[in-house]
Amino acid sequence: MKTWINISYHPWEYLIEELKARWLSQVKFANLIWVSKSELNEIIKWHRDLNAKIAYRIAIAFDEPVETWIRLQADRDTYKMIKSSQEQKIAQKIISERAVVFA
Repeated sequence: MKTWINISYHPWEYLIEELKARWLSQVKFANLIWVSKSELNEIIKWHRDLNAKIAYRIAIAFDEPVETWIRLQADRDTYKMIKSSQEQKIAQKIISERAVVFA
């Protein structure tokens, strides 16, 4: 079955690269965007997803569109959903039944 989305890296890899490129520690960046160091660390270690509030703060800090960060999280969420075994089964059923429904 065709996967409709291709994620080349996890969104937090992008965040880590941005911090490295700007010589920013996690502590300094967490303080800048008004989150705790532990919250930022959970995000970076993939234990917490990005929410709109944090995406907005990151975007402001990096002077980027908030949509960049929202899209990274949405792409990751979609990728995880597509790869789930339950969704794979449902997709197979839809594929096998769509010819009848759209006939």
